[in-house]
Amino acid sequence: MLAIEILPEKNVIDDGFLDLIGREFTTHEQGLAEWLKNGMDATLAAGFTSKSEVIFLRFTDIRATTPPVFECIDFVGMTLGEIERGFKPWGRLARPGERSGSYGGYGMGGKFYMRQMFESSHLITYDQGHLNIFGFDTKRRYGYAQGFRNQPMDPQEALRFAEIESLAEMADVIDGVVSMGRGFSVFRGLKPKGIGKRIHVEKLCERLKNHPQTQRPLSSRKVCVIHNGAVAIEWLKPPTIKRKPGFEKPWVRKIPATLPRIDGKKGEIVRLSGNSESPGTLRLFVSGESLVRSGKMASLNRIDFNSEDGVVGSYRIDELDVDVPYGESIFGECMFYKSGGSQEQYAKKTRDRLVESPETRAILKWVGSQVGLFSEMIRRRTSISQMNSKGLRGKDPG
Repeated sequence: MLAIEILPEKNVIDDGFLDLIGREFTTHEQGLAEWLKNGMDATLAAGFTSKSEVIFLRFTDIRATTPPVFECIDFVGMTLGEIERGFKPWGRLARPGERSGSYGGYGMGGKFYMRQMFESSHLITYDQGHLNIFGFDTKRRYGYAQGFRNQPMDPQEALRFAEIESLAEMADVIDGVVSMGRGFSVFRGLKPKGIGKRIHVEKLCERLKNHPQTQRPLSSRKVCVIHNGAVAIEWLKPPTIKRKPGFEKPWVRKIPATLPRIDGKKGEIVRLSGNSESPGTLRLFVSGESLVRSGKMASLNRIDFNSEDGVVGSYRIDELDVDVPYGESIFGECMFYKSGGSQEQYAKKTRDRLVESPETRAILKWVGSQVGLFSEMIRRRTSISQMNSKGLRGKDPG
């Protein structure tokens, strides 16, 4: 692997401010989720919509003399202009409707991950016969690599340089890169924080596939995991939760257009929609067994809050101020319609929690109350089922 020397450029935004924001990006599964979403957005934008379109996660720790390496590889390139306009700037939010249906939302998370969670990192990207390398040095300063700013290069040479020839063949895109002008991007992080000489790939991928931000992307694209040159996981897929018998279908409730204000005077309300229509839908499910006690699936005992731009926040059931029977088995999603709240209104940059506001506090309180009602319905229906199995008659509460 060629040593890369980044030529630092001055940030438009103060480095201290970036350090402050970057503290929110603290785990590798969080950062890898951002890389995956950005890769999937790139393939969608390029018109590659097939589920067979492959994105690779490659982990390397085989060389004793070099640090471990994390990589995310897709076969869509960026031009110099696209780097300057789209990847290099900090803090640009998507315009209303601009990223509708995308997975990446703000588009800054992957870059913060590169800056915060590696000793150094860089993007190798190839498009239209030119190769660019842009990244962060060991002092978190960013810039282009020396000698690799819009460098003309033959496609076959570019694939060899990025060390992804074999992956292009596996993904069946090598002809597209070599003969038909298709590009590629390699996000590479060296010496990841909190990782020793060995990368525990299986455990890392277990956490990654359970992460709120990867559920929809992993359902839409093939993600192949490579460890030291060999396929570790041919197709990383989101987990499947076995539903409690009799509760296979979701319990669905519409979010009210108005809700009581939690921190205001009695009778005050917050308006969640510009009209009388519901701003969204809550869908609750129950597992056949406790998710918490299952260990590997404990993190799925949560409610994901989604918009058209993807997940905007997630809360464990025990964070919703509700203690109910079956609480450890309940999971679900709260979907905001376009008219019922935008990403700018509800989402933080990390998209792990909703932005603190009267509206979000009211929504969380309401969701907690619905979890309580759902749990009580499960308890009653289960009790009736048990009575019926003993030859007694019970009435289904519905």
